[in-house]
Amino acid sequence: MTEFSRIADFIQSYADNISKVLGLDVTILDEQGIRVSGTGYYQELIGLPAPEGSFFRMILQTGQPGMIFDMTDCNMKCDTPA
Repeated sequence: MTEFSRIADFIQSYADNISKVLGLDVTILDEQGIRVSGTGYYQELIGLPAPEGSFFRMILQTGQPGMIFDMTDCNMKCDTPA
């Protein structure tokens, strides 16, 4: 059990609030790449790992922030519908 899974309800509430404020689907992964919370599209993926080669995995590996501005121009393996 990861530290995030111990506070899953709090993390889900945090994701829900961020989603409402920004008007976006939100997902939060633990340090192992397992989705511990999600809204919208990501909600049904809670408990599953982010795919290898995905944008989420790149962020975990590099530790650098990132943003995809145009999903149709994304050359990475994305786990969201374009």
